[in-house]
Amino acid sequence: MDPMEPTTPDLADDEASDVPSSAAPDDEVRIFRVPNKLRDKLLNGKGDLAIDLVAKAESNLDFMRPRCLNIISDRIEQIITAYGPANRVGDEPFDKLYTLSAQIVDVSTPVAELEIDRVAYSLCELVDRCEGLGQWDWPSVDVHIDALVLLRQDGGSLPPEARQVIFRGLDKLNQRLPSHADSMAAKARDADDTPPETLN
Repeated sequence: MDPMEPTTPDLADDEASDVPSSAAPDDEVRIFRVPNKLRDKLLNGKGDLAIDLVAKAESNLDFMRPRCLNIISDRIEQIITAYGPANRVGDEPFDKLYTLSAQIVDVSTPVAELEIDRVAYSLCELVDRCEGLGQWDWPSVDVHIDALVLLRQDGGSLPPEARQVIFRGLDKLNQRLPSHADSMAAKARDADDTPPETLN
């Protein structure tokens, strides 16, 4: 039986969970026992130790690592091809770059030492702010792309202090632009201040 499958209590068995019976007299409380595989494993010493579970999880992450690195490299290549200075025309869609960056974040857990997800997340924030303004901040996009390439090629050997300089720099770039919500609020105020057209 699937260990995640809910079990049905055996009402004929009086040896498992503390569930009062509604059919018992008011002055008597019958106790039923609900089979519990996890409880049995713990009591019988058959359950996996926490350290074993962690080892299995880390093994799974190691198995996924090459595939995740390939996906990250592919998404960076797509970003460079569509949004890099050599190929862009200036009116590229915001949502595609946001999606490509978010996909890097999604697969970064097995390669957490690269911290490339922090750059990709920052790029998502930048795209969101640019969309709110309705225009690209290409210099900031280029800096983010360079940071993605650097951390992917670096392989995790860059000193933590140097990475922090990168992250702080990206954050400063983003903070120069208003948030998407602030941009939308400003546009709404401008629309309210626009005098209505006079009908002829």
